[in-house]
Amino acid sequence: PTEYLMYDRAAKKTSPLFVSQKSLLDYKFAHMEDVRIPARDGLELVAYLTRSDTSKATPMVLLVHGGPWARDSWGYNSAAQWFA
Repeated sequence: PTEYLMYDRAAKKTSPLFVSQKSLLDYKFAHMEDVRIPARDGLELVAYLTRSDTSKATPMVLLVHGGPWARDSWGYNSAAQWFA
């Protein structure tokens, strides 16, 4: 869930405003990280990796998006969380 804060510049403090999907705060989610993969043409492919356990090797499920016209985005992904 995304937490929104308000920053008071004068006091240099933050205070909570609200949380999206508050019911999800009770759960622990797998961490998402961005990975850069070098392609043969010299460009970088950006991927998002969600791992359930970062301390050891685990099986991997590769979710491929819909081509150059579709792109995944950073943030909560229910399918990635379920597989992790």
